[in-house]
Amino acid sequence: MNTDNDLQSSVRFCLYDTEFGVAAIAWTANGVCGHQLPEKDAQATEARLKSHFPTATASKPPDEIVMLTRRLRRHLEGNVQDFSNVRLDLTGVPPFHTKIYQALQKIPTGKTVSYNDLAALAGSPGAARAVGQAMAKNPISVIVPCHRVLSASGNIGGFTAYGGLDTKRQLLQYESALPAKCAVAPVV
Repeated sequence: MNTDNDLQSSVRFCLYDTEFGVAAIAWTANGVCGHQLPEKDAQATEARLKSHFPTATASKPPDEIVMLTRRLRRHLEGNVQDFSNVRLDLTGVPPFHTKIYQALQKIPTGKTVSYNDLAALAGSPGAARAVGQAMAKNPISVIVPCHRVLSASGNIGGFTAYGGLDTKRQLLQYESALPAKCAVAPVV
């Protein structure tokens, strides 16, 4: 069984360009363990990823990761991709968060779910607040699509990535999943 120390010593990462800026992806031999949406610049993106994986080593990505970053790049350009089949390495992730991330990864592109409904899907009805905490700590953004989780009233909720709710709105808009009441009128 892998331990947190095993994971930390085997994490590799690379930075890659997207329409939003420089993103980062981290992986182990078992799958993707981290994905960081772009921060204000490449250094900030790398620093945020390394806050989750302090001993991660910058590496040339294997073919599987190269193909995934191409798909992620297309997704962040508005050419929506399905990431439900991406192999994940959730070593070190708390068991409740693991259940939530696995359930969330099954939510189809273009669909949203409430915090309450996601808790129920993961076998923990009534744990909406804990789902919110799991979303805030999601180490694998976009691939584990925390942007698809809305409040029970259909409001956009929160988003901890750089750009905050504007980034969440953009991701939902790409997927044609942005509720009308969450849209922002274009600036004229």
